[in-house]
Amino acid sequence: MKEKTYYSITLYKGRILTLKKKYIYLPNQEIAMREVVEHQGGVGVLAINDNNEILLIEQYRPAIEKPLLEIPAGILEEGENPKQCARRELREETGYDAKNFRFLGKYYPSPGFSNEVIHLFLATELFYNPLEMDGDEFLKVKLLPVSEAIDFIYDLDPVDAKTSIAILRYFYQFNIR
Repeated sequence: MKEKTYYSITLYKGRILTLKKKYIYLPNQEIAMREVVEHQGGVGVLAINDNNEILLIEQYRPAIEKPLLEIPAGILEEGENPKQCARRELREETGYDAKNFRFLGKYYPSPGFSNEVIHLFLATELFYNPLEMDGDEFLKVKLLPVSEAIDFIYDLDPVDAKTSIAILRYFYQFNIR
């Protein structure tokens, strides 16, 4: 079931991704072509304040040409570990930091064409400690009561994957009904 790369060419190298065309040997030794997006990975932060509300970010997403509500998230910088990235992104996007960060797991958003891995964290005991927001980001912080979180992810169509997965993992790991 393993494919071995025969030849690879970089078609595009940008700030957040690299697009490659790979020619591979299939298990039956036939050659096939694969398009692969290489990505350094990222984080998502399920931040819950003392009022039992989830901090969501509303931002315009050009790929879908509309605003989306999602948990704070971002791309891992060179040499940055996922927990450091989670703290930085939470501070940049919401203005809050957290006394507690707990790992909720990681997942592949689209393994059919990308190697990206998203690391999810729960952030609690929030306190205001902002970092300057990236100059190309225009965000609004919205609050969602935890009691409405399951309805939120089932009522939106479609919903952001990292937000859904983080909320479901939180409910499962903490046995919340």
